[in-house]
Amino acid sequence: MRRFPTEAEAIAYFEKLRWGDEPHCTRCGADDMVSPKPRPGRYWCGHCRQHFNAWTGTPLEYGKVKLNKWIFAAYLLMTARKGISSLQLSKELSTRQIRRGTCCTACAWPAGRPG
Repeated sequence: MRRFPTEAEAIAYFEKLRWGDEPHCTRCGADDMVSPKPRPGRYWCGHCRQHFNAWTGTPLEYGKVKLNKWIFAAYLLMTARKGISSLQLSKELSTRQIRRGTCCTACAWPAGRPG
């Protein structure tokens, strides 16, 4: 969690992974009528008239766990030699215990997949 101590830094990292330098709508693919909103990481598409962010269309879209914790959870899952229990993961993340299916689905989703 040292690399992404705040959610804003994690959002910037995830946006760079997913879009590169220029954001585009993850619902319709438009990139010419995209405008940022006051909340960090939120955008508005003028084509489909929908709000979106970098994790729209992924299993992280409706989750309540902050993005910096998801990135750290993915790191822990990938670096654990013999795997990691959900109880240990919740202790490392300082959060309630995450259901196995939720965590495995979210961490297996490719970050670079187009919307």
